[in-house]
Amino acid sequence: MKKRNKKTLPPPVEPQNDRRSSSLPAERRDSGILGDFLKGLLVIALILAAKVAFEHTEPGHQLEVAGYVYLQRHLAADDVPVQILDISDLGVEETHSNGRTYRATPRDTLEKLIQAIIDQEPRVIGIDIDFSPDANGYLTPDDQKFFQFCLDSGVPILLGVHRTQVLQPEAWLGDPRFEPLGASIIIPNETRKLPLTIRTSPQFKPGRAMGAALGTVFGEARCRVGEFLEQMGVAERQWNTELGAGGEIVEFPVDYSALDELMRNKTLRTTSPDLVREQGSRFHNKIVLIGRAALGEVKDTFPVAGQTQPISGVYIHASAAYTIAKAPLYELKWKSRLALDAIMSGGILLALIGIRLRFRNSASVRISTSKLQTLLTVIVVGAAIIFGVVLVRITCVLWTDFVLALGAVVLHPTIEHRLSRLWEFIKRTVPRFFLKLISESDEEVRK
Repeated sequence: MKKRNKKTLPPPVEPQNDRRSSSLPAERRDSGILGDFLKGLLVIALILAAKVAFEHTEPGHQLEVAGYVYLQRHLAADDVPVQILDISDLGVEETHSNGRTYRATPRDTLEKLIQAIIDQEPRVIGIDIDFSPDANGYLTPDDQKFFQFCLDSGVPILLGVHRTQVLQPEAWLGDPRFEPLGASIIIPNETRKLPLTIRTSPQFKPGRAMGAALGTVFGEARCRVGEFLEQMGVAERQWNTELGAGGEIVEFPVDYSALDELMRNKTLRTTSPDLVREQGSRFHNKIVLIGRAALGEVKDTFPVAGQTQPISGVYIHASAAYTIAKAPLYELKWKSRLALDAIMSGGILLALIGIRLRFRNSASVRISTSKLQTLLTVIVVGAAIIFGVVLVRITCVLWTDFVLALGAVVLHPTIEHRLSRLWEFIKRTVPRFFLKLISESDEEVRK
């Protein structure tokens, strides 16, 4: 029998893995994600630059004011310790002495009213009337006697100063003895910030401003979150504004949430000491501010953002006193606002890139970049509104440009999409235009 020759089968050939070809899609995906990341950074830089430029325009300023007003409405006033005594019915009295005519608010009536208030044991009294001497000296022959009465009253009393505030505080009321009484009643046209102190020369010591001084005497309130952010260099509570000849005004942001309460329920219009005693509980342990407050009857009115009509100066001083005593405010620094804008947009970008990298090799999960970006934007905007707007009473920080900041975040995807389309158009058009510009025509070739 013939032996059958067994055919030896060749060993199975193992398919060779083309590592390069199998890894190429992943490399392309990683390269695409990296490109999107760099493109996102560029778009963020362009949006921030455009936002900074827009802030310096009139529409940008109006949006910031709108944000300020909205935040002010979220500052609910609690336990307003200020009482206004409206003396709009007390006219200016004309007297004659030693051949001179004096026109001023009668000091004897003021003294009686002050004494009636003192009997109710207030914490501090301020009078929003300019008691500073003019070029001829004191406004009445009884001024020095009245000032001495205020010094000896046993209750801190502050008298308004305006004409002489360019001088050193020792001269505000004509005599260094009366320096503890003087307080500037200056109010700037931009009332979002009011003076804390004023100094018109580097050789002078700072003089007090009425509203801030009343609040300080009452007792300054604290906000731990605001203090922490100030210590971290993120927020600030005071600003130094330079005046001519080396002077400066130190300003602070004002909480106007108590304004309606002050005008409706914290004002007593009278010139009667007896009525003051009858309403004694309204003055007990309070900041008492005496002045002409009736709207439409006083000349010293000033615009306040969010109010439909100018507000009497006495209410602005009262709001300043309330701010210092009960509701200190801070504002984000310019660099902090810019950093916050970058963090919000950058946070969305980093989260988007991170999630795409996490699932780049997943066959079961396909990420929609547009949907993910929309979701992340909603989360970031919602968190910013909660912590920057809703909780402003807790943080005590005014993020005045939040409208612009959140608008930039919301519009980021649209802006990025349009810039991408513009870039693709440029890439298609410019090379063709350049080639057409440098190419020879058929006629030139024949020649």
